[in-house]
Amino acid sequence: MSASDKSKYLAIGTFTEGATPEQLNPFMSQEVPATLKLYVDGKMDQFWLRHDGKGVVFVMTTETAEEADALLKALPLGQADLLHFELIPIGTLTAFGVLLGDKFSVGK
Repeated sequence: MSASDKSKYLAIGTFTEGATPEQLNPFMSQEVPATLKLYVDGKMDQFWLRHDGKGVVFVMTTETAEEADALLKALPLGQADLLHFELIPIGTLTAFGVLLGDKFSVGK
């Protein structure tokens, strides 16, 4: 499978409602290396902390949304049911093609 066969997903993670730092902190020594492993393996391109304190945002590169979902659920906070993700498929901003003479289209 080539890189062009893979898809990108914006993964917006939200901590479980009512989760406290005391519940989250014990998992962080495992969560951070597991997240870094996804980056090293080419499954995660970017990782960000939400400034509203409600979770994280990742950019994932996987073959399917189901693969991205499974990888995120396998992280320690996912296994502990303390972090849930919304996956949004993302891709090239096709509107830039208009500058090159292409017809504008939305989506793939």
